[in-house]
Amino acid sequence: MNHINLMDCTLRDGGWVNDFAFGSECLSTLPVTLAEAGVPYIELGYLDDRHGRDHGFSMYSGFEALAGNTGPASDAAERLVMIDYGKFSPDHIPVRSRLEMAPVNGIRLCFHKKDMEGAAEMGRMILEKGYHLYIQPMVNTSYSVEELCALIDLMNRKCRGMTAFYIVDSFGTMEEQEIRERLLTADAHLAPGVLLGLHTHNNLSLAFANSRAAVGLTVGGDASNGKSLGADRSLLIDATVMGIGKGAGNLSTEEFAAFLNREAGTHFQIGLLNRIREEWILPLHLKYSWGCSPEYELTSRYCATPSYARYFVQDHHLPLTELEQFLMTMPEAKKESFDRACADEYIERLGYEYL
Repeated sequence: MNHINLMDCTLRDGGWVNDFAFGSECLSTLPVTLAEAGVPYIELGYLDDRHGRDHGFSMYSGFEALAGNTGPASDAAERLVMIDYGKFSPDHIPVRSRLEMAPVNGIRLCFHKKDMEGAAEMGRMILEKGYHLYIQPMVNTSYSVEELCALIDLMNRKCRGMTAFYIVDSFGTMEEQEIRERLLTADAHLAPGVLLGLHTHNNLSLAFANSRAAVGLTVGGDASNGKSLGADRSLLIDATVMGIGKGAGNLSTEEFAAFLNREAGTHFQIGLLNRIREEWILPLHLKYSWGCSPEYELTSRYCATPSYARYFVQDHHLPLTELEQFLMTMPEAKKESFDRACADEYIERLGYEYL
């Protein structure tokens, strides 16, 4: 595991499927079982000032709610929580050394391209408060190679000591070659020792292939064209149990852990991961929908958030032709984040009744 690490994001990314309503028992027991299975990094959900809840939801109102639902961090695994820049004030993050039973070791900070300067400053504050910092620039494809290098340089300066920096395929549009190129570019510019993260989505059924390609770049891997990551660079690959997540979902924790056991000599307890799948995630799959589908393929093709696919096809039962026409004609600025007003305006022009 020196060069390949696994992060389970079930309680965070999976929350987009069930409105984060996992229930108190799941929130407290699932991280423990993941740690027992050997998963070294576990993400517990979001912190959100406006939409966070106190009990039973993995969208937490604050650190008290986080600790009350999940319990304290332990030495068994690194626990972290995500903050979406602008949705949780850094003033509400307590100094970690002053918490008797800190619920997390680290904070993942995600942000859009327009907010990179502010996010860098917030990242610095998170580090000063004693947390490990994971930097996640959303919609990585919106950055040119030069812009990606400039962003990394910014984070190297402002967030010295960060734990990880992520390449994120937000809309599931990236293929193996682009994944390799982005990872190699980031590796060449990141400060030594920073983990290089990869977060994939399965809109085009490429999450496993892209993650496997990333493993091939590590020392000892079957590096493509003789290229590999630096000897001091380790990968941190995100996954969720049964691939639960927004739209077409994510890389499957249990499937990729089994792959790593076979190909990288790891020792994940697949039986425990399957227990999580059967007890907690399979019932959600029977109730809700995630996985590859034509509507999510469309949003990937037009580099738009999969939230539009769900809104048009699942919520309003509109035909795929209307979704595609909307994606073809909508303003580029509206593609990155879901804009309900923009979608509603188009639907109203169609004359369809809301269902």
